[in-house]
Amino acid sequence: MRSLRFVALAADSRALILAPVNDNGERYTLSIDERLLAATCVDLTRLQENVIDQAAEPLSPREIQTRIRTGESVAQVAAASGMRAEHIERYAYPVLHERSWMADEARTAQVQLRLSQPAAPLAEFVSERLAVIGATSTVVWDACRSGGDWEIRLAWRADDNSGSMIWMYNPATRSVTPFDTETSKFAEGTPPVAMGDDE
Repeated sequence: MRSLRFVALAADSRALILAPVNDNGERYTLSIDERLLAATCVDLTRLQENVIDQAAEPLSPREIQTRIRTGESVAQVAAASGMRAEHIERYAYPVLHERSWMADEARTAQVQLRLSQPAAPLAEFVSERLAVIGATSTVVWDACRSGGDWEIRLAWRADDNSGSMIWMYNPATRSVTPFDTETSKFAEGTPPVAMGDDE
């Protein structure tokens, strides 16, 4: 008796495509009927999900975590790799927790733009600057790895106004510095924001 192995699910999902174990290029189809389903207790939905995972370019757990750590979302990694979001989530959770923890740590890091100015915790510094421009509503904090440092990303919204900024956080020195021109302008007192249409 020849041994066959599963290769793929047919495009119409009505048959299994099989090949010899010592793959010589031959292919066989096996219709999925009630007898086959009853004999094997195949969960067709689960089988289709497994086929998608096998057809996708697989990422190792380390690769998944590296991509999440550098700022990608579960949905972005799933879309790019073709893997199911549920599979990505298994490995993403601890890194998402790390990102959240690092953003919290950065909130207490010291901002000192000049030696002549007193240092202040980042969260306090940002709140004071936002209050000056009347933006005291929701602020969302996130972090992602950038080389040896972390990018601390803030997005805020107040009524029709919104803006974002990026700070570089060095965990070793517990210091933060503006990442780009827009964040530097914000730090110096000029808001780097996209204001509403009525501005």
